Amino acid sequence: MRKFLNFSLIFVSVVIVFFIVSPYLFKYMPYSQKTLQKDVDYLISQLKIHYVEDFQSDYIKIYKRMNRYEFYVFLLKRFSSLPGVYFFLPISAKTTNVLPFELRYVNGKYIIINSQCELKNDVELLVVDGVKIEEYFSRFGNGEKQFFARYIFPYLGDILRKKRLKIDIPGENLDISVIEREKFIPLPAIKVVYGEDIAEIFIYSFDFSKGNFYKYIADLEHIAASSVKKVIFDLNYAYEITNDLSGLYTISSFIFEDEIFLFDIAIFKYGNKRYEYKNFGKITPNKVNFKDKQVYFLGSVSDPIGKVLVDRTVLYANFKIVELPWTKIKVFIPTAKYMKVK
Repeated sequence: MRKFLNFSLIFVSVVIVFFIVSPYLFKYMPYSQKTLQKDVDYLISQLKIHYVEDFQSDYIKIYKRMNRYEFYVFLLKRFSSLPGVYFFLPISAKTTNVLPFELRYVNGKYIIINSQCELKNDVELLVVDGVKIEEYFSRFGNGEKQFFARYIFPYLGDILRKKRLKIDIPGENLDISVIEREKFIPLPAIKVVYGEDIAEIFIYSFDFSKGNFYKYIADLEHIAASSVKKVIFDLNYAYEITNDLSGLYTISSFIFEDEIFLFDIAIFKYGNKRYEYKNFGKITPNKVNFKDKQVYFLGSVSDPIGKVLVDRTVLYANFKIVELPWTKIKVFIPTAKYMKVK
């Protein structure tokens, strides 16, 4: 009986230890070629069904074993030429650490924002652990430096398997510890700063759906009702890949004085069917808006939604979010394409 009890205790202990360490092991565990091939084949099948553009692809052969991060980089390099398609690292709130600040690519520099450590905001990040940021981009980037800064760089500690990283900024070198992802405080979508006859609106995201929608409306209404003469939208740090267009429609309703359509053409893909509509995205001005104020847009705009307000370029949206069965990498596949052709 004693031997049986000892064996049971050992077995239970092994099971408990396995469940504790398995999330960390699976993060770096190499997947077989056969397993990765299944994920690639599944991805291609989903692109053929959902991608709003015509998608033609030859068979893609996996030749070696890769862990999740290596496979993620492989997908970035192989599919980054597809406009509007985005790949996201598989993130677990329990096992994922992030750097205690955010990064944006502004005017040719990687700029620190939302610092939650001893690093200052609005300074250039030069080197991490003796490696220039551009080198990390060449390793892990997908062609868009802003996407790399926003969605890949924060997890650099996890990718490199390090808890502490050396950070170089102009004139200073610091040792920074990663923090648990769930403890990191994200920026709001917008922040308003008032000056003399000026209201400056810092846009960090055009996704207004994250719990503060009515506060953002109230902020804009307050500006509209105020005596300020100039409204400046700072779009330098705006960047988010989202299915939500509430920020675009909300801000447009404040800045346009007449009823307009944001897009001349909208194309939607449903399976093997494609539908095209003219004059899409009707905007009706709010009763209280910025019609008596001078409105300016500031910054080199990288955000896909923000570009609509500045350049009226093509916008890919209505993402079909696909999770690859084995590696759990998430892929955003656009099923809609909005265009301003005039």
